[in-house]
Amino acid sequence: MRTERDASLEEQALERIANAAREVYAASAALKVNFGEEGVRQPFALALVRFATAMQELQEARDAFDALVSEKWRNEGKASSAGLTSESLQR
Repeated sequence: MRTERDASLEEQALERIANAAREVYAASAALKVNFGEEGVRQPFALALVRFATAMQELQEARDAFDALVSEKWRNEGKASSAGLTSESLQR
């Protein structure tokens, strides 16, 4: 039961990362449009803010996923050091 919950949390965390990565890509593409071939056009402040915000969300999403996985590993390490396995915890 706990494994399903962990998997669901991991799926949600990965989905958050994927959504953030898509937003970074979209914000990056919007910035690219603002630059001419010569690179002389200046990006709009809003486009820069969108990109910075998207990058921040991606970093936070990755950090949250890392924390989730680290916590899972710590819990599994405690269980195995106590002589428990994932199979015995599911019973």
